[in-house]
Amino acid sequence: SGRFGKAGLAVRNGFFAAYYAHQNSQKPQVRIYDVGTSLDKIPSIYQQAVQIGAQIIIGPLDKNAISKLAEHPQILSIPTLALNYTQTDTSELPNLFQFGLAAEDEARQVAERAWLNGFKKAVAIVPRNDFGQRVLSAFKEYFHQVDGNLLEDQFYDAEKSDYSLPLRQLLNIDESEERYVNIKNLTSEPIEFTPRRRQDVDFIFMLAFPRQARLLQPQLKFHYASDIPIFATSHVYEGKPNRNADRDMDGISFCDIPWILKPEMARELQAVLASNSSDFNNYRRFYALGIDAYQLIANNGLPTGPEISRLA
Repeated sequence: SGRFGKAGLAVRNGFFAAYYAHQNSQKPQVRIYDVGTSLDKIPSIYQQAVQIGAQIIIGPLDKNAISKLAEHPQILSIPTLALNYTQTDTSELPNLFQFGLAAEDEARQVAERAWLNGFKKAVAIVPRNDFGQRVLSAFKEYFHQVDGNLLEDQFYDAEKSDYSLPLRQLLNIDESEERYVNIKNLTSEPIEFTPRRRQDVDFIFMLAFPRQARLLQPQLKFHYASDIPIFATSHVYEGKPNRNADRDMDGISFCDIPWILKPEMARELQAVLASNSSDFNNYRRFYALGIDAYQLIANNGLPTGPEISRLA
């Protein structure tokens, strides 16, 4: 229940789908705790689970709840697989593992994929909000680590539909137009003018949800950037094919999980989950998160040391 109730239900149902599909007679006993909005009660709920014999704890999903747990290191006595990431320093908490659907992870994957493709110079267009800032920072930091160069970044208002101004600035078309005006002021002769975009860009990093992506791609083409590769996170994709709506996004490269891109790998499992939820398509990635959470503890146990950073 609570603010992330629907996502939490999807994680839970994905977890139990994997639980019942697991061909092993030695399945763990599972107890569910609904923390809802009771962030202050998280430590006591955690201790209650440990006192009745829990050996591994999965969750919570809310990053604020994870931060609340991290504030009480003395109670983290058993392996705990948090399903999100906290900004709190957890380097001194050996029992706390963080695993989730972080957009920052995808930004790093995009940077690495572009670098592996031989692209070293990028520009970025992201929404003007905290989400955009966080993801841009992750992309910029990782791309710099692999000797990439982010030449420029611009922010757009996700509530609007016209992104001409940030795109013109991103592609230096505004500078081209300014040069035209300066030359025009110096002569009385008629001048033919076609704006020119910058020529030093290998690719564009785009952070957008489907509505914005369907608008950004055509507007980039309009601003003479049709030949620049575009790399994006999974947020551009709704999670199911929609040829008519997504036609304007043709050519965008984005990352996503096999559960979304290759549903035939788990068609029966997805069909069972979809038949029991009207929100399945909206929360498909959270169902996958629940399945992965179960498989981590059932098949491999929790990793230690450097392997922690490889979970995502």
